[in-house]
Amino acid sequence: MDVMADEPKVILDGSKGDIQIQNEDNSSHSDDNNDLVSSAANSDEISEIEEEIFKTEEARSKSKYWNEVVAWDEKNLRTGMDRVFEPILNSDSQYYDRGELEGFPKVILYLAKNEIYARHGYIFMDEELGNYFKGQVWYTPTVKASDFRDDVFNEYETANLRVLVDILSALE
Repeated sequence: MDVMADEPKVILDGSKGDIQIQNEDNSSHSDDNNDLVSSAANSDEISEIEEEIFKTEEARSKSKYWNEVVAWDEKNLRTGMDRVFEPILNSDSQYYDRGELEGFPKVILYLAKNEIYARHGYIFMDEELGNYFKGQVWYTPTVKASDFRDDVFNEYETANLRVLVDILSALE
């Protein structure tokens, strides 16, 4: 979502669940108890964002992966709402090679591999994976494992899946 310069910015600190709304005059209102103070010309837009974030918050809190992803994101300067609104990798539109991914922590590689399935609505049988992806605003679980077909993957996803599987296999 593009936020224009005169619109309030919503900033999420995913490590604590804190949300801050910054107005065009750089005044801000924050809330660390999930009771947002919403005072902006575009409060409807902010309300929609808040709703999406809060809908997924419970699932994030149940995921054993969430804190590791937050730590990795912060180490790699990926902060704010990126971690709930965007997948870890652009694996549906960019090729990755082994050299680019080998330094990633195993858990991030594991999630990136499963993210390819999640983009297509795969419903995870593993509760931890399910909770992690239900904590992502972009994820919509729609396809049971028994009904899932690999032919939904595009050429980027197919190639990246091979690279991720190869790296993960070598790590075991």
